[in-house]
Amino acid sequence: MKTIVFVNPPMTLEARYGVLARAGAMEPPFGLCFLAAATREQGYRTAIIDAETLGLSIDETAREALAFKPDYVGLTATTPAIVSAARVALKIKEGAPSVLTIVGGCHVTAIPEETLEDYPGFDIAAIGEGEKTIVELLSALDEGAGLERVAGLAFRDKDAVRRTPARALVKDLDALPMPAFDLLPRLDRHYGVTAQSVDRFPAASLITSRGCYAKCTFCDTNVTGNTMRGHSAAYVARLMRLVKDRYGIRCVMFEDDNFLAFRKRLKELETVLRDDRLDMTWSCTSRVDIADGETLKRAKRLGCWQVFYGVESGSQKILDFYDKRITVAQSARALEMTKDAGLHTKGFVIIGNPLETLETLEETRSFVLKAALDDISITYFTPYPGAAVFPVCERYGTFERDWERLSCFEIVFVPHGLSRPVLEDCQRRIFREFYYRPRVLLGYLGRIKTGRHLADLVGSGLALTKHVFVRPSPISYSIR
Repeated sequence: MKTIVFVNPPMTLEARYGVLARAGAMEPPFGLCFLAAATREQGYRTAIIDAETLGLSIDETAREALAFKPDYVGLTATTPAIVSAARVALKIKEGAPSVLTIVGGCHVTAIPEETLEDYPGFDIAAIGEGEKTIVELLSALDEGAGLERVAGLAFRDKDAVRRTPARALVKDLDALPMPAFDLLPRLDRHYGVTAQSVDRFPAASLITSRGCYAKCTFCDTNVTGNTMRGHSAAYVARLMRLVKDRYGIRCVMFEDDNFLAFRKRLKELETVLRDDRLDMTWSCTSRVDIADGETLKRAKRLGCWQVFYGVESGSQKILDFYDKRITVAQSARALEMTKDAGLHTKGFVIIGNPLETLETLEETRSFVLKAALDDISITYFTPYPGAAVFPVCERYGTFERDWERLSCFEIVFVPHGLSRPVLEDCQRRIFREFYYRPRVLLGYLGRIKTGRHLADLVGSGLALTKHVFVRPSPISYSIR
């Protein structure tokens, strides 16, 4: 029996969320859980080391992986984690040169040749969805067969990097084995969602679909593509039952790109969840252009309490540049319908966009303060490899190509005509004017059900307060 160890590389909450780390979430590495389930099903001795959650260093992560005496090590990496993953791979190579290292995830899928050329610790790259690729790859390696027969790979061949044909997307997600959550640290103790997105404790994140039909220019959809595929209603209920029975989870955040787009599945869930009597609450995502009153009311009946929308900007010019194919009016209407259905709302906002000006910043500020929003997340525009805007972003501003800083919570892109201090000050100002209003503060007080929830909200609030009030504004200007 051969052994494969999957590694989620070290990355701190501070590196991921910056000054708002205290308000951040720790999510399970879903991709690794599906990969581990697939290799375990094929008879491989399988382990997962979630160095991010366990707070391990580079050296500690490599030692933990080598302790399993692995034949293969698979590492996942987002763009800000790719350097950390590469360092772990090198350390593993130093300790056991014969171990083959395989890297996957959104960063290497976007730029596989560059990744393998830049980071010699990686032997092979798995491109796109990896469940079928990893099984076929390990089989080929075990048999000593050529890698060119395995779709969805990039690998070194002498001094060049070769790629095999792209692998088709997984059509039937239910055919995949259930994610191997049992190989992680306990779900209820080591993972959680942001305090603003918890209705009950313990809470956890889940993903029940892949792909997004939208083609927003700031988003990288290379891994899961633009074809939306969802697990069945029965699978979703089974997954919810699993995390409730095994880990006591009582509230779920569905991290799907567009959970409410699966209207037929939602109708089926109404029957399945009613019969199963799970008694769980949940939150989810939706695009503003597919939100409708009937769907939102059905979600409410099924236990939904909060919906997240990517409103992105209050400027139509910015939305059109992003090819969002929505209007500011649609965003406002979707938020109103959601509130009418008795649900909480959260809007994701991006500032520092390529066409950003003081005028568009004011449009966004004005929209956020007037819209039917209970929560907001304000991040900075970040050009990710694989996004349509990535190769052209420097036409519109200054881009610092430092992978470790591409977290959305650090400024790496400054549009022409603006400055870093202006963007920082604008973010703090909108946060301050939005959250420190009686309506919003009273809304938070109404959510508190337990001492733990109070403690988490206070901790999150203190982090936000320190960010928006304690740090002095570097400049004086007006976006009004």
